[in-house]
Amino acid sequence: MQLTDKQKKYGLIAIGVIVVGTGAYYIYQKAKSASPGASASDPTGNGTVANPTAPVQVFNPVRIAEDLYDAMKGAGYASFYNPNERDQIFKALEPVKTEAQFKQVSDKFGRRSYHTWYGNQVNWNPFGPLPLEPLKVWLATELEYADYARLKKKYPNYL
Repeated sequence: MQLTDKQKKYGLIAIGVIVVGTGAYYIYQKAKSASPGASASDPTGNGTVANPTAPVQVFNPVRIAEDLYDAMKGAGYASFYNPNERDQIFKALEPVKTEAQFKQVSDKFGRRSYHTWYGNQVNWNPFGPLPLEPLKVWLATELEYADYARLKKKYPNYL
């Protein structure tokens, strides 16, 4: 099969467009990764890092809300049925330093199906769903009084 001059011309143009497009893509990606902004060592993107060798806990309210749900979703309470649940709850709340951050986590947690006597997976009523409860109710029910009081002292306006 012989290519005509017109086909050769279009073929060369297509190859040129592909080469230029690929080159531009890689240059853009390199410039994008080198640009200043938030990173693991500088989560605020303002160029100041207190201790660059220290592990950085970036505040992510969605992840924290899901970690809290995963810790509390089983039936039972933190003290008796699942002794690790208390530790999981407090580990999930470690990055939450202020009340404003806790409010963000609470808002992302929202209201989820929960039975205050049996845990969120148990529903003895086949004719209706479990009531939707906020994070405040989940924590008050799952934690022992002393642990909940400790959290309430840290976040008094939202617990």
